[in-house]
Amino acid sequence: MLGSTHGKNDGELMGQPASNKELNIPTGVLIRATNDGKIESMREYMDQGTFAAQLGLMPAEHAAHMRQSWDPAVWGGTKVVVAKNDETETKNLGLAKSWTANFNGHDLDKVMEGWADDAKFIYAGHKEDVSGKDNIRKMLEEFYTMTTDVKAKVNHRWAAGDYVVTMYTMSGTNDGPMPGGGPPATNKKFEYEELEVVKVADGK
Repeated sequence: MLGSTHGKNDGELMGQPASNKELNIPTGVLIRATNDGKIESMREYMDQGTFAAQLGLMPAEHAAHMRQSWDPAVWGGTKVVVAKNDETETKNLGLAKSWTANFNGHDLDKVMEGWADDAKFIYAGHKEDVSGKDNIRKMLEEFYTMTTDVKAKVNHRWAAGDYVVTMYTMSGTNDGPMPGGGPPATNKKFEYEELEVVKVADGK
């Protein structure tokens, strides 16, 4: 499931007093069920940077680069997609596989081959969506500058209709400045899990 979590911080959090600020955070949830319809496991993806920025737990100059609100209708309202294991889904999985290989190869020309000219990149931590192939390329250039050795390891991937969902482990070194004028390089290693949802249209 891909949606958003809403509420107000009206109680103590990890020793911090209530801020009484509104929270509106993009959230992904993966539920694995048993054959008799019981929840076997649940994995939740939520951007902690957005969480900290909205609560005021981050320096203002850094929080300014984070998403302050999230429109749950960004995907066009509630949508249910069921996998068919058909030719379209097989092709979409192939496209996603190529994208990951090119991303790990750090070849931007190849990375951008799979993007439509009017594509949109929606990232939980970004203040605004990135629209258009040229702007997405610029964003990825900044990302590669921030981490010159970043790699994406696929943990799980599946397709349903026009969508491909991938669970990654991203790892690398922060050896350059954060994109968008964020903090300077720390030269520290990082590793985190990422949930990616791609919508494919006309093979892009």
